[in-house]
Amino acid sequence: CFGARRDLDVPMCSPCEDSYRASRRWRTIVTLVGVVVLVLAGRAALPLLDGGWRNLLIAGLVLLALAPPILWKAMAPFPLDLVQTRDELQLDFREETVAAECAQLNDGEVLRR
Repeated sequence: CFGARRDLDVPMCSPCEDSYRASRRWRTIVTLVGVVVLVLAGRAALPLLDGGWRNLLIAGLVLLALAPPILWKAMAPFPLDLVQTRDELQLDFREETVAAECAQLNDGEVLRR
């Protein structure tokens, strides 16, 4: 659907890699726990409601399930974003000094916005 999957080996210092992996792990855990709690809450509440209220409850639960990962990403963004195209890999760092260091180590360039 979106083309062939390609794995990337992105060079990172050990502290950055640990932080990146821990952040991804915690986001996944929080999202899964939130979805399980909301599914259980929905199962308990659905028999008590009828008609249009059921649809409203389901829509509300879906929005609540989406809220934690969206809020987490807004409040605690990853230290970098990866954008892969067919020809290149772009790393978007939060800190300009880290971007400059990465560019120097990898013979790249820093593009300022």
